[in-house]
Amino acid sequence: MPVRVTRNNTMARPFEAVTVSLKIPNLSRVYSSRSVLPAKFSGLGVRVVNTDDRIQVLKKGTRLEKLEPAEVIEPKKTRLEASVPKELT
Repeated sequence: MPVRVTRNNTMARPFEAVTVSLKIPNLSRVYSSRSVLPAKFSGLGVRVVNTDDRIQVLKKGTRLEKLEPAEVIEPKKTRLEASVPKELT
């Protein structure tokens, strides 16, 4: 489902974030998934599942959840990657 992040102020900078799984308010048996979001305010996506037997509509502007800042950790280079000269990468 396409989503966007609401800014606290116009000077807010985007940050990597994690969402938590939770029940969507005002809908029966509809849940959002845990997601890791890149550092941007729009063009994002969060998975939502409807476990009810009937079709339900999630209205535009529904507040899904609060974002928690996430720290991005770069993977450790293997010995092989570390031995390759920069000119070849």
